[in-house]
Amino acid sequence: MQRIIIPWHEVLTEEILSQMAELFLIGYFVHAASFGLCR
Repeated sequence: MQRIIIPWHEVLTEEILSQMAELFLIGYFVHAASFGLCR
């Protein structure tokens, strides 16, 4: 059971981390761009 659940958990975690990283980068660039335009 564990050998089947662990790989699925690792794949799911990698997908979530990749999506969070993309959202963080997008939010950071948007914040930096808006801050530069306002300033």
